[in-house]
Amino acid sequence: PALSAMLKNLSRPLATLPALSEQSHSTVFYADRLALKFFRKLESGENLELEVGRFLTQQPGMARVPRILGALEYQVKGSEPMSLALLQEFIPSQGDGWQHAIKFLDSYYVQAEGIKDFAIPSGPFFDFLDREPTSKESALLGRYPAQAALLGERTAELHLAFSGIKEPSFVPEPFTEVYRRSLCSALQGQTIEVLRILKQRKGLLPVQVQRLADDLLKIENHILKRYQLLLDCPLTAQRIRVHGDFHLGQTLFTGNDFVTIDFEGEPDKPLAERRAKCSALKDVAGMFRSFHYAGCSVTFNRTPGAGQGLKKWQELWTRWACVYFFKGYSARAGNAAFLPQKFSEVKLLLEIYLLDKAVYELGYELKHRPDWAEIPLRGILQMMES
Repeated sequence: PALSAMLKNLSRPLATLPALSEQSHSTVFYADRLALKFFRKLESGENLELEVGRFLTQQPGMARVPRILGALEYQVKGSEPMSLALLQEFIPSQGDGWQHAIKFLDSYYVQAEGIKDFAIPSGPFFDFLDREPTSKESALLGRYPAQAALLGERTAELHLAFSGIKEPSFVPEPFTEVYRRSLCSALQGQTIEVLRILKQRKGLLPVQVQRLADDLLKIENHILKRYQLLLDCPLTAQRIRVHGDFHLGQTLFTGNDFVTIDFEGEPDKPLAERRAKCSALKDVAGMFRSFHYAGCSVTFNRTPGAGQGLKKWQELWTRWACVYFFKGYSARAGNAAFLPQKFSEVKLLLEIYLLDKAVYELGYELKHRPDWAEIPLRGILQMMES
């Protein structure tokens, strides 16, 4: 019905334009009305993007995701239908959240380079939740902290919508001991496999990155033991369906708000794993890692000396982006049952999912973009130092 109403209002053919952003699918835009997305990875059963989008479209008040207008499926007799493409409403925007952050960071680093004798306090992320940026930091960070907080609010609204869907595949479930053991085993297995690949491909990395790889390989057992903290901590939280591959590139910035897109999950993982329920903090950790990536990527292409000189400014921006995102998220989520009731559990889960995401990123970069492996390598080492 939504598509029929939209098409009736058209008085002329729609111009087509392919999407230029880097995604795991191919999209064609029809003027400023429709987006037709073709899936590159075809699997039996309903594609996650279609399944999730269909339910979110039906949720009252869930206006910050593109509405699903139709789908194209292929079915062989005796088998499940296979999702080929879906049609969504077009969301006008100024680009995705990654492009918005990079544009801000380009200006931010130019200003930062001219600042001398500016001490930046260090310490764990959680120590800054009760603090505010200094006046000098606020002047440098501009509007971005408020925008990060808004993005946190929208993320919480998404999780609240997920937890409210009355469909068996979406109904929240508890963190049982069996699940915690299964999660620990899965995280350890992924780490062992990624570090095996790192050993094989280490020689292809730049010399300075090879040293980081050596440092990481030396602490493999410590990483595996870090995951075992899950076994000793009963969790007062529920598991829900989440975005699963949440980062700045999976949002659109409209100029004054954020819209979430692309619900297919991490492309390298099997469908069953992408559909599985987990902690909502997995998405929070994904966005934290995305802030870190954005801050590093702008300095990554500079000369080594310049990039190193901007390191403290990268850490400052990443910290406050994460802090304000978390504040916005926590304020909107409130006492939702999908969040742990004890802050110690929030801290544990967030740290575990941050480590998991960085290890996944390292595996992805080693396979697809070895030149970028330095970013997750540094991220993992920094996490293990804390």
